[in-house]
Amino acid sequence: MNILYIAIPTVTTISAWATSRLMMWGIFHPVAPVKIAGLSIQGILPHLQQHPKSITTPLAHAINNTILQQSHTANLDTVRPLIEQHLDTYLTVRLKEKMPVIASFIGPATTVKLKESMIEEIDTLLPQVINSYVLTEYNHKKIEEKLIAAINNTHANNLQKNAAQHFLKSKLLTVAPLVLGMLLGFITDILCYVLTL
Repeated sequence: MNILYIAIPTVTTISAWATSRLMMWGIFHPVAPVKIAGLSIQGILPHLQQHPKSITTPLAHAINNTILQQSHTANLDTVRPLIEQHLDTYLTVRLKEKMPVIASFIGPATTVKLKESMIEEIDTLLPQVINSYVLTEYNHKKIEEKLIAAINNTHANNLQKNAAQHFLKSKLLTVAPLVLGMLLGFITDILCYVLTL
């Protein structure tokens, strides 16, 4: 039996495993940029912490656009029962307490008309209020500031420990490179065998 048929799957398995480990290591390390043959090499997360705008700017714009779209299509039907209940209480109970003279001139029919007109005004006003609030509180600059703060407050070592625990639990991430490397090795063996016939 040719030793090459054993060597190829062994080498591809080890290579696939080593490559996956190197890629995982490259997410977190090196923390500071290292020059190798004129190239500056740095881990993905440390690089993002030093240059967060490369990812936070497009992400903040995407989040802002999503929030704006949601606020434009805000479904007021979900809050309408609460608004109607509050208006009923106000017109039938609290109005009599706050303005008894005016309340004495308002009958049940007028109360219904007042409620309907108030609901119409709320339907017009509430989306405008929501949009104004969203534009003020959730504009892309504020979202970006929060994202940058979150990235800067995340320490690479803590993230690496958490990621390592999850990767150890996930057998797929450990076994998949080995199986894939071995499979590639066997395919290469088959091709070599076929070509030498």
